[in-house]
Amino acid sequence: MAVISVFINFAIGFNEAAEFAEAKVHLLTSLQDLLSSESSSSEADPELLYRLLVVLGTLAYGDRDCRSLAIDLEIPAMVAGLITACVGERFAHLQLVGAELAQLFRS
Repeated sequence: MAVISVFINFAIGFNEAAEFAEAKVHLLTSLQDLLSSESSSSEADPELLYRLLVVLGTLAYGDRDCRSLAIDLEIPAMVAGLITACVGERFAHLQLVGAELAQLFRS
C-alpha cells in the first residue's frame, strides 16, 4: 500500500511538468502490472484498487498521450474487468471511479 502512495505522489508531480513523459510511461507500465496481479487475485482489496485508479486518473487527466498509451496497454479494459467483478456495497466507490475513468478514456 505504501508503494501506491508513492505512485500517487509521482503522478501528481509528473502532471506538473512536460519533461516527465518517460517517467509516466514507467509508472503506467508498473500500474499495468499491479492491476494485472490484482485481477488474478482471488480477493480484491477495495482500498488498493481505489488508489490504483486514483493514480491512473491523475496520470491520464489532461494528457492525451498518456491516455493513448494506457489504451495501448489495455489498462482501461483491465479496469473495466476489475470493476465488473467487484460487486457489493464495499466496492460502491470503485464503481463511481470506474465510471469516471471510462468517461475520461472516451474523451
